[in-house]
Amino acid sequence: MSYMGFTEIMTQYCEHLNVPSVLEIGIDRGQTSLPLLHNLVNITGGTFFYVGIDIRPNSTFTNQILQMRDLRTVIIQQDKKEEIAKSFDTIEEKKFPANTVIIWGNSLDVLPVLKSRKLKFDLVLIDGDHNYDTVSQELSFLKDITYPASLVVCDDYNSERHSNKDSSYISYESHSGVVDKFTDLDLGSAKGVGANQAIDHWIKENESEGWACRFIPDLEPAVITPGALSYSIKGLKDLCRAEASYRVAEPGIFRFKASNAVEAEAPQVFIETLGED
Repeated sequence: MSYMGFTEIMTQYCEHLNVPSVLEIGIDRGQTSLPLLHNLVNITGGTFFYVGIDIRPNSTFTNQILQMRDLRTVIIQQDKKEEIAKSFDTIEEKKFPANTVIIWGNSLDVLPVLKSRKLKFDLVLIDGDHNYDTVSQELSFLKDITYPASLVVCDDYNSERHSNKDSSYISYESHSGVVDKFTDLDLGSAKGVGANQAIDHWIKENESEGWACRFIPDLEPAVITPGALSYSIKGLKDLCRAEASYRVAEPGIFRFKASNAVEAEAPQVFIETLGED
């Protein structure tokens, strides 16, 4: 995820969890991955599970992550669903206690594998290809790979570059070496264009189940939450020092630490506090 501003808010969410499980689609250069992984090590001592996906390998990021202490990292560089699944099989067979898995591949090839293995994530970050078709397909897996109180952050919802328009990295010179990894895309579809329209349509289809989406004015990401989770954020003018509080609908059942579950309320609405502090 290229938008770094929400890292502290994400970290505060993960602090509520016994063993945070994180999925990031769109690592890019590690602008969010590196500080988030550093924070996860600090708050858990290495007891977490992170999966990062990007269609374009980045050797600088790989070298950085392999030097970080308390990360037990596996790098998967496969192009097909079957090959990605075999890589997970190998990890299990060797009983390697990985807490960090980096997959250089297409998210649309990886997500079916995660679903088939019944992997679920507390925190999901979506910042892959910027078009309606790709984002819609990514969101179609969301309910299968999340918990009742997971937090989902989608970048470029409120973006001048990407809102209400389709684009794809397949046309970028920087991605010319991975063109064969892209799936056929329906760009400029009559169904909609842009990540924001894909999110809006998915929320409309699932709002009866309690899913909600809000974006914060002047910031690009949108935050998607299921009905069992609510939150408030104070101090939005300085996100590095912002304070986020989270609540679950029922205590003790949504992977939250007992000390936090005691404070649980029964929120079925999204709470957003635009604080000045």
